Amino acid sequence: MTNDSAILGLKDKVLIFLAGFCLLNTQYIFSRIIGSTFFSTELILIFSTIIILIGISFSYAIGIKLNDKEFQVWTLLTFIMCLSLPVSPIIIYIFCYKFKIQLIAYLIIAILGFLILGGYFAVFLPKFISRGINFNHIYIFELLGSLTCLFLLFIMNNFMFNLFFYYLALFAITLLTLNSKVLKILSAILVIVSVNSYAFVNEAVLKQYYHTVYQANNPQIVYTEYSNYYRIDVVSSLQGTSLYLDGVPYYDNSITGGFNYSLSYLPGRLKKPTLKPNLKALVVGSGSLSSSSYLKSLNYDVTVCEIDPKVLEAGLRFFQFKNHLQPQSLNIKITDCRNYLLNLPDASLDIIAMDVPAPYHLQTAMLHTKEFYSLAKQKLKPDGLISICLCSYGCHKPLAKSIAKGLGLNFPYFIKCDSRLVNLSFIYGSQDSSLLNIDELKKIVSLEHNSAYFDFSYKNEIWPKVKNEKALSFNYLLPALFIMSHVL
Repeated sequence: MTNDSAILGLKDKVLIFLAGFCLLNTQYIFSRIIGSTFFSTELILIFSTIIILIGISFSYAIGIKLNDKEFQVWTLLTFIMCLSLPVSPIIIYIFCYKFKIQLIAYLIIAILGFLILGGYFAVFLPKFISRGINFNHIYIFELLGSLTCLFLLFIMNNFMFNLFFYYLALFAITLLTLNSKVLKILSAILVIVSVNSYAFVNEAVLKQYYHTVYQANNPQIVYTEYSNYYRIDVVSSLQGTSLYLDGVPYYDNSITGGFNYSLSYLPGRLKKPTLKPNLKALVVGSGSLSSSSYLKSLNYDVTVCEIDPKVLEAGLRFFQFKNHLQPQSLNIKITDCRNYLLNLPDASLDIIAMDVPAPYHLQTAMLHTKEFYSLAKQKLKPDGLISICLCSYGCHKPLAKSIAKGLGLNFPYFIKCDSRLVNLSFIYGSQDSSLLNIDELKKIVSLEHNSAYFDFSYKNEIWPKVKNEKALSFNYLLPALFIMSHVL
């Protein structure tokens, strides 16, 4: 029962405010780190949220039962864990990966997450209530802390600045909670060391991650950045320079651009651009800009549509050795490509190359739906062409079948290209059957590669395998996220 005469002092107000700030921030940072370590989908966000919520329930259950000494230990453990949060999940994953027990990593992080990370910041509310302070008086300050965190996330829009304020809030909570002057001094030293050593430690951990998980030989972290959408890593190794988005390879130089060759150059040649000047190409997604470079070399007027300016910046800065492009040589649109297409005149494009990540997020899943392919068809000329990746080799997995089904529902003709250069399959779709010619494709690849690296097949050979599959659609995205696990 609350006591209206109990007063929430200034120290208590600051403490509960900081707890609300750190509670939301922990969930944000935790989900970003977990997503870029294990494999980022909306399921990871759900996983992270569940862990935090379990932690809150856990703290409500035991928080007021802890004596002062036990609570001091919990404070110190939480402080240390939160300081290590940007790298500790990656370290745990690397260790478990070496012993092929990746699922154990999920379990370890889940237990540590809800026992220490989530639970601690929620325990102040029941502790203050147990002192007889009115719930509304407490909760308003916790809510203000969370809203302040949310405001700073939108205003700063920078992971490193956010991490700095997170560390400051953690340190303030520790100073207000710990009784020992020695521990307070130790906390100050730990914060200073963590802030000043973050870049070095993060680089060392990422080097080990890419060496262990992707067998990169002597990897060097050329660039790393948390954008609004991904953790972007440019990694240089003896195999070459690669681009990773949330720890997943998006461009790997060791395959000598085979992905972009299959996605853009081959279908681009089918349009015979040397005989038809002023052909217009749209590349959805920038990456290393290799797809744009291939189409540019074929004399297309190329527009690049990229939602994440940080990815575009990485492509322009670190992959010019491959794409040989300057920003002024392209029409660059920083926007969602669906919005861009909606405002584009119908029948205005000759080719669309979908150089986008696989549908592991709802944002990218929407670009693999039958509705999106319908919009793309509307913006292509009658003899236009769309090129997509099936996100697997062959057309056997559920995801590949769903993607092929969605495209096949909109384009009456297509060719499937199985490329052993990258062990991935691609589809070139059109409304004009005369444009799609396997003999022409074989002739093109025989001049530049071993033709044994490629297999081609027409739609009538593929359609029986996919016609009973459910196409990805705006109403069928959440189940698709569960299908993604079969892609790995």
